Amino acid sequence: MNILVTEKILQILSDVEARENVRVIYAVESGSRAWGFESPDSDFDVRFIYVRPLENYLRLGNTPDFIDWQCDGIFDVNGWDVAKTLRQFMKSNATLFEWANSPIVYKATDDWEKIFAVAQKYFSPTLAFVAYAGFAKNIGLPLLNRDAVKPKTYLYALRTIFCRNFVAEKLCPPPVAFEKLLPETLPENLRAEIFALLERKKSSAEKNSVEKIPVLNEFIAAELKRESQLKKTLPSRKISSWKNLDEIFLQCLRGEL
Repeated sequence: MNILVTEKILQILSDVEARENVRVIYAVESGSRAWGFESPDSDFDVRFIYVRPLENYLRLGNTPDFIDWQCDGIFDVNGWDVAKTLRQFMKSNATLFEWANSPIVYKATDDWEKIFAVAQKYFSPTLAFVAYAGFAKNIGLPLLNRDAVKPKTYLYALRTIFCRNFVAEKLCPPPVAFEKLLPETLPENLRAEIFALLERKKSSAEKNSVEKIPVLNEFIAAELKRESQLKKTLPSRKISSWKNLDEIFLQCLRGEL
């Protein structure tokens, strides 16, 4: 990552802390840059977790549990309150686990490391599978009927399918980087098309499209049909107790981590 960009992002996070009276405990890159297939004009999708002063959590009125800070075409910056974050860990939010495992970290405090050490145990393969399967259908089905498709749309569809399959096979969070998701058993012709698409995505504008690629369409269509078959292999969802999350939340607010 360009050092000037990193410094700019850290300054933005510092501004968030000062103006919102919060403490940022974790900040990462999400989206295409974290996945490894950003375009030259891709923005920076910065996601952060923050903590407010203790008294904010004791008020009767509702305090916002997220901050939408900046979206200017270059930097897209927003964050979640630690309470919202822990509730989403209980739900095994797939996107949140991606943030937690992002390969591009701008800030990570000891508080965050201790929080995630507890929260990662709440990962549910079943809920993650359902989330990625939903993403795959929502992205994959519409593109099958198009004559021209944006490279990023193909890659988003492929990535969610590979994430879904990884969760079903490994029963753990999938890698964030796209290339680490590619199965070794992927046919060579399909692998070649995917890598060609990656190169096109990295060298062209976000809005550019390509003619539909039959081998990719066939693969996506076949994979979407496998959802129900794969889902049968997953373990039943076991509801975890809130106890450990409650304890780490209180320790964070009291400054005991």
